[in-house]
Amino acid sequence: YEAHILQGLIPEVAALVCVPQQNDKGECEGNVFEHTLKCMEHYPEEGFHYDWLGAMAMLFHDVGKLFTAEYFDGRWTYYQHHRVGAKVTRKILRRLHFAQEDADLICHLVNHHMRFHFMMTDRGIRRFKAVGETPRLIAMARADLQAREDSFTSFNHNMKYLGRAETPEQMLEPLLNGNEIMEETRLSPGPLVGVIRDALLQAQIAGEVTDRDSALAFVRQYAGNAAAD
Repeated sequence: YEAHILQGLIPEVAALVCVPQQNDKGECEGNVFEHTLKCMEHYPEEGFHYDWLGAMAMLFHDVGKLFTAEYFDGRWTYYQHHRVGAKVTRKILRRLHFAQEDADLICHLVNHHMRFHFMMTDRGIRRFKAVGETPRLIAMARADLQAREDSFTSFNHNMKYLGRAETPEQMLEPLLNGNEIMEETRLSPGPLVGVIRDALLQAQIAGEVTDRDSALAFVRQYAGNAAAD
């Protein structure tokens, strides 16, 4: 940057020095160029020491802020900077004669780098994993948060839910809801319905219950045993 080499090769990135960097509290923390360099320092810390493609994606991940920055009501916003940034990055990589497959990967990472920043549900995590390049996107999100010294609440939540994504979706919820259990067992609303519902889910996870018919049989038997006790 100081030798003006970056300004000649990638002026879009060099110009980020003019864009304020803001944390989640609305406080300015230098500029986006400085933030980008911090992100690139943190990215290799989680097992990506030789991942130059991920490092390049980190270099370009916020380039869209140059084109989307708006100051409104006392704070800066950069809406859709990831999508705009992916388009800008593709133009830059084409200009630098990058191989098509490398450019595709880097643009993919830039386009999706914000996904892991927001707290996700089970379905959201599954959609995230379907996007591809999950380890790199997680490493990018971690580096971004470390560079900003921001809260890891949403990040930690998503990391916990990653393991649940390995479980078949039908195993995350019982095959029968509370109303269906009461209808089948003729029970009145009460704690026992919740106990049966939890037991049904555990039976599904264990493979003892695999479809609706076996679920109905399971709740009838469970209710009968509970009545006998």
